[in-house]
Amino acid sequence: MHVLTTVGVFGTNLVLLTLDAWSALGAEPRAVYPAAALVGQMLVAPLAIAWLGTGVALALLTPWGLLRYWWTTIKLTITVVLTVVVLLVLVPRLGAAADAARATTPHAAEQRSVGRGKHRRGYRTEYGPRGGRAHHGVLHGRAGVVHRGH
Repeated sequence: MHVLTTVGVFGTNLVLLTLDAWSALGAEPRAVYPAAALVGQMLVAPLAIAWLGTGVALALLTPWGLLRYWWTTIKLTITVVLTVVVLLVLVPRLGAAADAARATTPHAAEQRSVGRGKHRRGYRTEYGPRGGRAHHGVLHGRAGVVHRGH
């Protein structure tokens, strides 16, 4: 169980790293930060507590002991410090970032464009993916002729 929680913590940290990289590459903050907060609250925090709990249980229920060997003491110290950082720093800051991202509104130009039903490049409209009109399975428009379903 301890190995599974350790792998789980590692995996969820990779998810957070991926979201961070996605944000650095220009992804929409209103999508990235709430997702990161959800991963932090629902996955990282419980897994960190389980990681600490299973590690302490293993130390107490096996001959290794909690403080008997230097390496178990170091592992315990690292696990306690990281769990505290997750619970007191990471999760609250991810929550604050998500709240700040949710509070922002899209640019005024985007709101006007979407609000009036105007086409924005790259978004599907009633005419087709790039604003052209579909006719007999063929799309004619700014993107040229595209055969549908092929």
